[in-house]
Amino acid sequence: MGVIYTFTNVQAVHTITFNWQEQYYLTVFSKYGSTGGGGWYNSGSTAHFTVTSKDTAENGTQVSFVDWSGMGTGAYNGSETLPSVIMNNPIKETANWTTYTTSLATTSLYTVAEASLILFALIILLSSLIARRTRRRKIQTQMPIQNTKK
Repeated sequence: MGVIYTFTNVQAVHTITFNWQEQYYLTVFSKYGSTGGGGWYNSGSTAHFTVTSKDTAENGTQVSFVDWSGMGTGAYNGSETLPSVIMNNPIKETANWTTYTTSLATTSLYTVAEASLILFALIILLSSLIARRTRRRKIQTQMPIQNTKK
């Protein structure tokens, strides 16, 4: 709502001029972190907006900023960290995040699986070396000894 003016005791003809400035609202939304840049902007002006990056959400889930998705003519869609838009109509920008969990159980499970694969590979390699050495000795013991003296 605008400002209200009351004219009292008007005794002569007056000209009243209203100067309007068209404005549009930029909404900046994010499920994580905190946003900046939202608010009213004059028509045709440039609005910059941002979101603070956050590594961990409230429940311990790891989060990482991915990109922006915008709604409204001229909205921004992309992965810049400090994008801007020209305000010629209302715009809503939403920060998109990727989430992942790194629980101790998951980490331990992967660590055990990786260690098991490495151990298995070492056992196969060691078995192969032992078998090769055994074959070589067997061949050497079966070969007749040659007399090199004359």
